[in-house]
Amino acid sequence: MTIWRPLDGVLISSGQIPGYLAVNKFGRNPDVDTAAAEDVWDGGGTWAAPTGAQTHDIVSTDANDTSGGTGARTIMLFGLTDWTSGEVAEVITLNGTTPVSTINNYVIIHRMQVLTAGSGRTNAGDITATASFDSTVTAQITAGKAQTLMCIYGLPSSSQLVLTDIYVSLTKKSTTGSIDTELLVTSNPDDFDPVYRSLSRFGLSTSGTSSQTVPYTTPHAINGPAIVKIRALDASVNNLDIVAGFNGVLMDT
Repeated sequence: MTIWRPLDGVLISSGQIPGYLAVNKFGRNPDVDTAAAEDVWDGGGTWAAPTGAQTHDIVSTDANDTSGGTGARTIMLFGLTDWTSGEVAEVITLNGTTPVSTINNYVIIHRMQVLTAGSGRTNAGDITATASFDSTVTAQITAGKAQTLMCIYGLPSSSQLVLTDIYVSLTKKSTTGSIDTELLVTSNPDDFDPVYRSLSRFGLSTSGTSSQTVPYTTPHAINGPAIVKIRALDASVNNLDIVAGFNGVLMDT
């Protein structure tokens, strides 16, 4: 029997145990309305993966996000090129409002972050990754945030994600409201319209419980290929601000 020790998490996080990777995925949707369920990510609304492996156009809404500009100059993106291979990373030199194509084809881009910037020290505009064939916006860095805030993660068939905890929070505003959140997973991510099943559901209210952290005493294992995400639904009022995330360990299988 293997006993999990606190030191194991430190060693995994620092990359000292081969075949194990610490995963912390977090996101925010600052404007969830009553009309429909929305995923917790920068783009708002329902997030959708590309319909297949595609190059992506990386572009900003601000001309200052360019190689010699005052905004973001280079970004690094992380994703999967297919549903059998591990994560890859790629550096993109921005060209303002002119799209720059990725070298790799991606079935999912689940993280982007600003690497270098000019005097503004961050991205001046919204930076998006849009699939070249079906125009799916796969990821977005909102202006001034310097990285994606998307509670969405893809893992290939060669990996297993063991979740250790999940956390959700409803930012308190002047408007009193309530909302539910769900942890969702699909095991057929390559389908055009995959089926997501609910693993957990949590209720939040601005007048009561506005945040929850739920540790998995027995860690929850998810086998790849899969997409894991958190969705907000059943909002009682418009303009609710949701923050959510999960932690876990990605293991080679």
